[in-house]
Amino acid sequence: AAVTRAQAAVLLVRLAERKGLFEEMVTLEGKLIFSDLEGPHYELATAGGNYVLLVEATGKGMQSLLAGYRDQSVRVTGYLHSGPTIYMRGQAVRVVKVEPVK
Repeated sequence: AAVTRAQAAVLLVRLAERKGLFEEMVTLEGKLIFSDLEGPHYELATAGGNYVLLVEATGKGMQSLLAGYRDQSVRVTGYLHSGPTIYMRGQAVRVVKVEPVK
């Protein structure tokens, strides 16, 4: 049977959601900590739990920025990562921006 444009749009959105193609951008505040568990990485300790911070392999500038803010209160903006990771310590966030909390 024929479908309307609206019905087709709903179908495409639902399929994309199931495939994890939509990610939610979040801004979180907490203490930036370094962890060696499950490989060296940074985490954000917030009142609501820990978030593993994911940085692109080519993101050397972001790695340096994170190292400079180690053990400080920061604000992290990024996308909640919906897929599996090697980390088991909390939800993962793909980092877009990091800044100190003043």
